[in-house]
Amino acid sequence: MADKQIEKSQIQFKEGVSGETLPEVLGENTENIENDQILSEQPSQLEEVEQYTVQDPVNAVELKRLFLDADTITKGYTVTSPEEDFKAGVVDGAVTVPVTVVLKQIPGWHIPVDKTKEKVSYIFDVDIRACKGDTNDCGFAETTSLGVLEKPIFIALKFDSNNYRKKIIHFWNKPEQRWIPIDTTTDFDNNLARAKLNLPYARLAVFEDPYIQEGLSSWYHQFDGHYAASQVYKRGTMLKVTNISGGSRDGNFEIVKVNDYGPDPDIHPDRPIDLDSYVYKHLAASLGSGLMLVRVEPLEKDPSIKYAWILEVEKKEKVKKLAEKN
Repeated sequence: MADKQIEKSQIQFKEGVSGETLPEVLGENTENIENDQILSEQPSQLEEVEQYTVQDPVNAVELKRLFLDADTITKGYTVTSPEEDFKAGVVDGAVTVPVTVVLKQIPGWHIPVDKTKEKVSYIFDVDIRACKGDTNDCGFAETTSLGVLEKPIFIALKFDSNNYRKKIIHFWNKPEQRWIPIDTTTDFDNNLARAKLNLPYARLAVFEDPYIQEGLSSWYHQFDGHYAASQVYKRGTMLKVTNISGGSRDGNFEIVKVNDYGPDPDIHPDRPIDLDSYVYKHLAASLGSGLMLVRVEPLEKDPSIKYAWILEVEKKEKVKKLAEKN
C-alpha cells in the first residue's frame, strides 16, 4: 500500500482536552474482546518497553499529539488521526497519571514485510508517554516512556481491501524482527480492524490471512448433510464455519463440506460462502434472519489457495510498479 503524503498544515496539535468520554467509534463489540484473547506473544507489561521501541525514520509523519489530563483519563478518551484511519482509545483506568498520546505514520519501506502476508493498511505508531516531574502538562520534550499500562487500550486501523480475507492487526517485534498477530475483530461497514493492545508503545499494521475468509452467508436447501457452496475452496474441502455476528449464538461453529460453487461474486460480492439450511439454522437459530456474518477456515490448509493468493499479490506489485514508471 502506498504511503500517503501529508502536508504540515494537516497535522493537528492540541495541548488540552475538555474531558470527552470514550466515544463508541471503536465499535459496539469491543467489550466482547476479553483480556485472555490478546495473543500471548504480546510482551508482558513487566518487560522493558524500550525493547520494542523503534527509532523513527527520518520522514516519519506525526499525525496527532494530544495531552490527556487527570480528569480525562478517568473518563477515557479516543485519540484519532486527522484522516480517521488510526484510533487509540485510552479507557478509564488504563493509565494512572496524565499522559501525552502521540500517533505517527511510518514509511512502508522502513520495516520488512513477510511476502506470505499482504499489508492492507499504513504502518502506524502509538506512543503513550508520561510527563516528567510534577508538571500537569507537557510537550514531547518533557515526557518519558510510560512503561506500563494498567489496562489494555483499544486500537482501530483502517484497511484498504474489499475481499473476504481475514484482517489481522500485527505489531512489530523489534527483538525478533518480525510481525506478531493480535486477536482482531473486523468492522466491515467502516473498513476498520480493531484489537486490544497491552503496550504503551507499538508499531502496528493490518495484514490479510490468505486462508481465512470473513463475510456474510445465506442458506440453500440441501438434504442429508453439512454442506456449503464456496467461491474459494474447491469441492470436497472441509471447512469450519463460525458465527461471528455478535448475537446470542456468536462463536457457535459447524464443520461443513464444500459440494458446490457459489454464491456468484458478481451478484453477491459480500458473501464468500452459502450454507445448507440445516447448518445455517443451527448457527443462526432461524432461517428467517436471511444473512449471517461468519468466519470460514479450512481444516487443512490447501497450498494451492496460498499459491493463488501469492500470485495475486505479485500481480498487484507488478501493476503498481508499471503505474509508477508511467
